Amino acid sequence: MIPIPSSKVDDEKRGFNHVKEMFSILKMNMIDELEKISQEKQSSLTSKNRLNINDKLILKNKDSITSKKILIVDDIYTTGATMFKAIELIKKAKPKDIKVLTIAKTIDLDKRQKK
Repeated sequence: MIPIPSSKVDDEKRGFNHVKEMFSILKMNMIDELEKISQEKQSSLTSKNRLNINDKLILKNKDSITSKKILIVDDIYTTGATMFKAIELIKKAKPKDIKVLTIAKTIDLDKRQKK
């Protein structure tokens, strides 16, 4: 299991990583192979700016996940930009399989009501 990383600053303020805590109930091996290299909060960005995540997330050690089954976990799926970048990075390590699990997905009610 690979959690989508949160800001180190936020983790330090809270004293824990909320994504790791939420998914620890699954009792699966959790490895921190993704690293957020920007401290900018996604929630402060517009949807358009969230899509430009290319320089904000890196894979630390691809050898540790080669040929393994991977479950990427996150708390909230908004635009999908972070998740798709994580998948792109992890695919380069040639894992056996990749699955995704999120707790919630945001919905833009204004867009839904216009349909």
